[in-house]
Amino acid sequence: MRSGIIDSRKHPAILEYKAIEPPCFIIEGERLIKRAVDDGLNLKNIIYNKKSGLEINGYIDKASCPCYISSEGIMAVLSSSKPVPSEIALCVMPAYNADELAQFNAVLVTDCVNNPDNLGLIIRTADACGIDAVIVTGTGAAPYHKNCVRASRGAIGRLPVIYEPDGDYIISKLKSAGIKIIGTSVSAENMLGSFDAPEKFAVIVGNETHGMSAEMSSLCDIMIKIEMAQGRQSSFNVAVAAGIILNRLIR
Repeated sequence: MRSGIIDSRKHPAILEYKAIEPPCFIIEGERLIKRAVDDGLNLKNIIYNKKSGLEINGYIDKASCPCYISSEGIMAVLSSSKPVPSEIALCVMPAYNADELAQFNAVLVTDCVNNPDNLGLIIRTADACGIDAVIVTGTGAAPYHKNCVRASRGAIGRLPVIYEPDGDYIISKLKSAGIKIIGTSVSAENMLGSFDAPEKFAVIVGNETHGMSAEMSSLCDIMIKIEMAQGRQSSFNVAVAAGIILNRLIR
């Protein structure tokens, strides 16, 4: 619903973006905002300019949050992206916590993934494969980073994403929920192709350079690896590896 015009950088909606803190995150671009509206995500507001197609395509009327039209100059205050997006939205990530893990059968855990683009691709891949939830642990990128949100292509907000830096704590919670912990490593003895997934499992993928930490590896019930062509590459990109593993285990 259209709520008015923003013609000042001191407008309350603008100030709200400047004071953003998790679990709020920013969505940029028409495609992702349309998806957020269609998925019924908790949008606090939408700000757009005259170049946006949201109004002509009916999404301003469809949105259940306040929607403001503004200028490109004012919108440039909200985003460091170039070119300046024609639409931007403030979204609240649904609240999930470790006590809810028992409801999930298939979980993906990331361990210290540094690149927010990689993390977003991993979350998008998990959503496409049918994973029930993603848990982001350790140091590295956070799921609220704008590059992660963009790379997830709408998965963040729709797919349960739990941000819990303490990996030991979250693994103990998973185990107490009866979920088997599957680690991944190029040096593992068990091959993915000959491994049958248990009824309830969590797969861990590690850092882009160093893989899983020794601490997280020690907590796993089993370690597996992906079969690779001999004499070629030594490893997959972490997002690609996640896709191969999850597709195999889910199917």
